[in-house]
Amino acid sequence: MAITINQLESGMGLLVDGQLYFVTEYNHVKPGKGSAFVRVRLKNIKTDAVLERTFRSAETLEDAPLERRRMQFTYAAGDEYHFMDQNSFEDTVISKDLLGAGKQIFPDSTRVETRRHKG
Repeated sequence: MAITINQLESGMGLLVDGQLYFVTEYNHVKPGKGSAFVRVRLKNIKTDAVLERTFRSAETLEDAPLERRRMQFTYAAGDEYHFMDQNSFEDTVISKDLLGAGKQIFPDSTRVETRRHKG
């Protein structure tokens, strides 16, 4: 779904160049001369790479709705990390490869917020 620059919010998901990102910060700029634009800092969900882009106010972006879930790290087994959903108590297994650059040793009971593309 296409959205306008005015609909941007921190934490929302966007598809940029075929990659899934979430908005970490944005800044509307209205210069004295010329048209307004928005500076956006995005973080790649898989690689944690940070991307900074500038968009004109007339441009549209591709929205990628994200589902947020509060999870608690329970244990690691080999290359798999087990997390428990704080609301449903459902166990979710995430592979070391899927965590990408975000992989790390989690201390027991670490609480995290996960983002997953709803599509």
